[in-house]
Amino acid sequence: MRNSQGFGLEIIVDGRPLQEFGHEGKTYFPAEVGKEFALRVIVPYGRRFEAVTSVDGLDVLTGKLASTTNSGYVITNSADIRGFRLNDDEVARFEFLPKGGSYAKLTSRPANVGVIGLVLFAEYQRPVLSRRRFEDFGFESLERGGGAHTYGGATRGSAKGGLEHSVGAGFGARTEDHVERVHFVRGTEAARIVLEYDTREKLIEAGIIKEPAFAAVDAFPGDAKRAITGCLPPAGWPD
Repeated sequence: MRNSQGFGLEIIVDGRPLQEFGHEGKTYFPAEVGKEFALRVIVPYGRRFEAVTSVDGLDVLTGKLASTTNSGYVITNSADIRGFRLNDDEVARFEFLPKGGSYAKLTSRPANVGVIGLVLFAEYQRPVLSRRRFEDFGFESLERGGGAHTYGGATRGSAKGGLEHSVGAGFGARTEDHVERVHFVRGTEAARIVLEYDTREKLIEAGIIKEPAFAAVDAFPGDAKRAITGCLPPAGWPD
């Protein structure tokens, strides 16, 4: 999903983004059990942004309950987040698993299985003063947050009596994934994106994916036509 300002979040499987489906103000995508996936974060303008990322309600850097006050990745243009971070050099790959095998369930925190969230913060930039009066300048607040519109749906919540999410993110194979620690002063919240997921079958059952019916076909279409003896010569064929 990308918003009008150029911020985006895509779920990458086998090198390609998964198709998304809108339904009742939320955005969903189908998850295939057993597949590894990555989160592709896209930011505009070539500026630096801090990406605080949540999978199944857990922070991808610490494994603790996700909060927008947590630290995130500093990103310019785009980056793929491939797993739960183990240290500065490795991650445990994300993979779609039945809910019972998800990292959230195995660590006794399954309440938010089936949701992925991203909040992006702009880098604080100190204004340049001139001879104009101090009051003429607008200043970004270091404390301000939560002002950006949420894309993709609510942060959480399903209709009463709705289907339970049946798939979560597993704590997969250890993989090299190097990062460096950098200095970043957080400014205003720039974007917030939320996606939900489950198997294609569950999304169809919930009415989120609407499968078209097959067109009518006939195994013996010639039965409805007048029988012709022999082959019909083409036009102009000599007698």
